[in-house]
Amino acid sequence: AQGVLDAQNDGVETIKSEYSTSTLSLLDQKQNAKEKVHQAGVEVKGEITSDQTLSNDEKFDQKNKVDQSVKLAKDSIEEAKDAQRVIDAQTTGINHVRSDYQSGSAIVEQKKLAKAKIVQVAKDIKTRITADVTLVDLEKTAQRARVDSSVVDAKDEIDGTNTAQGIIDAVSAAILTISNEYQPSSDNLDKQRNLAEEKISDKVGNISDLIDKDLTLNDRAKSLQFAAITLAENEVVRNISKATNAQSIKTSFEKGAVLV
Repeated sequence: AQGVLDAQNDGVETIKSEYSTSTLSLLDQKQNAKEKVHQAGVEVKGEITSDQTLSNDEKFDQKNKVDQSVKLAKDSIEEAKDAQRVIDAQTTGINHVRSDYQSGSAIVEQKKLAKAKIVQVAKDIKTRITADVTLVDLEKTAQRARVDSSVVDAKDEIDGTNTAQGIIDAVSAAILTISNEYQPSSDNLDKQRNLAEEKISDKVGNISDLIDKDLTLNDRAKSLQFAAITLAENEVVRNISKATNAQSIKTSFEKGAVLV
C-alpha cells in the first residue's frame, strides 16, 4: 500500500512540474506582437517605396492601406484575452499588411500602353486640325507635322525612363504638348471673309486710281476698264462670300486678285 501511495505522490509532483507559466506577461506578449506588426509595416512600406512599377499615387494608396492594417492588427492584439489570441491577431495582421503591397505591371508593358495612348491622342488632335475650317491647308499641314514630331519626342521620353511615375510624367507632358500643337485661327470665317473682301476692294481702288490718272486713256476706255474691274470685283466678292472654309476664302481671294 505504501508503494501505491508513493507512486501516487510521485505522479502528482511530475504533473505539477509539467506546468510552467510564460516568462512574459500577457501585456508584454501584446507589446512584442505589436512591435512585430509595426516592423512588418515598415518593411512592406519600404518595398512599396522602392517598387519602380508603381506610380506615386499607387504607392501613396498602398502605404495608407498598410498603415490601416497595422492599426487594425494592433487593435486586435490589444483586445486579445490570452496568448493564443495574441499570436493569431499578430499572424493575421502581418498577412494583411503583406497583402496590401501589390506590384504594378511590368515596365515594358506600361511603356507599350503609354505609347499607344500618345498615338491615340495625336490621332484625335490631327483629326481636329483637319476638320478646322478656320485653317488653310498649309497651316493644317504644319500643325499635323508638329504633332508627329511631338509624338516621336514623347516616345523617346518614355523609352528613356524606367519607372512607372516617369512614364506617367512623360505621357502627361506629351499630351499637353501635342494638344497645344493645334491652334485654331484667331479669326473666324466671317472675319476672314471681310479681310479678303477688304483686300480686294483696296486693290480695286488702287487700280481704279491708276486708270483714272492714265493720260493715255480716253474717257470711253476708262469707263470700259472701270466696268470690267467692277464686274471682276463683284464676282470675287461673291465667291468669297460663298466660301465655307479658310482655304476656299484664300483660293477665291488669290484667283480674284489675278482677275482684278
